[in-house]
Amino acid sequence: MTTPLTPRDRVLAMLARRHCGLNEAERASAEAGDAWLLSRAGLVGWAGAVGVGVVISGWLEAVGDVHPAVAGLVGVPMAVAMLLAMVQAWFQPHSTLARMRQEFWWSNAILLGAALIQMALWRDRAEPWRWLAWLLPIVLMSLLQVLLAQWGRSHLDREMQRLRLEQERDAAAREAAEARLAALRSQIQPHFLFNTLAALQHWVDGSDPRAAPLLRELTGFLRGSTELMARDEVALADELALARHYLAIMQARFGERLQVELAVEPAALAQPWPPGLLLTLIENAIEHGIGPLLQGGRIVLAAGVADGRFRLTVQDTGPGPTPGWREGIGLANARERLARRFGPRAQLRLQALDPGACAEITIDPPTPSSPRSPHDAG
Repeated sequence: MTTPLTPRDRVLAMLARRHCGLNEAERASAEAGDAWLLSRAGLVGWAGAVGVGVVISGWLEAVGDVHPAVAGLVGVPMAVAMLLAMVQAWFQPHSTLARMRQEFWWSNAILLGAALIQMALWRDRAEPWRWLAWLLPIVLMSLLQVLLAQWGRSHLDREMQRLRLEQERDAAAREAAEARLAALRSQIQPHFLFNTLAALQHWVDGSDPRAAPLLRELTGFLRGSTELMARDEVALADELALARHYLAIMQARFGERLQVELAVEPAALAQPWPPGLLLTLIENAIEHGIGPLLQGGRIVLAAGVADGRFRLTVQDTGPGPTPGWREGIGLANARERLARRFGPRAQLRLQALDPGACAEITIDPPTPSSPRSPHDAG
């Protein structure tokens, strides 16, 4: 059962036929203008236009010495045309000037007809067209209102376009960051899991007592990483707990070749940051620093806060960066995610030592002039 059309819907459908030749955006703007003219706000606009028309007619009659019939013929249509022009300028700023050129000729035709009637009715007056001088300020004022309406809507459209572009850029940046995070996760997991499972299977087959502790640490790591990597931000304490599982697994596999030293101050545990950064630094230190050495080496993880400045270092005693060394995807991803979260307040540096290398993350406290993230509150 179809709902019968209201008189307003019928009028809108009739008016919509005038917009068939417009493109989609222009047609939507024109239909929005028609809908406004037939809304409650539009009725107020019509009433205001009629009131302004009566004032213009009275002005022409009293000051311009115009016949009442001619004053009414000019004043009310001019006020209504002013309303329609302003609606046109607001809802269709892209075509306002073209439409105004069309309406200019119609307006001139009305004024010319009114002038002829005035001259016919007042042939005994020396200057029957003197009222046109009194009409000029009203015409100029209406034109100014139309131009202001067009400028306001054009400015609003440009601002909305700018905001849309910013939102699109932010969405693209988020998608790119999520894709890089997924790449980081996939980089951490596969070879680490395959090697750990291979060692675990070998120990299980040989009834090695190291199998049970390794399985417990691996279970804890997988459970923690599944929860941790699903967040946008974590505290250092949460990732440190996951890093302990990871280091325990690697110590079980490397044996005495891997020595670990932790020096984390309690004040640093609450530091928030994107998940996976600490694991990236530790994995790089083991893979590039400890793995290539037959005798192994030591990893020192330190973190602290001094004067509001957070500092975390992961140092290894390996061979250090080789000549021509290039930054891999893990460090590049970590650097970019730090920049997106903290801006220029955060820095990630990798420097060569003798022996080994040191990866350092520093995060300065927010200042009144620096951009603040919602996470910085409190």
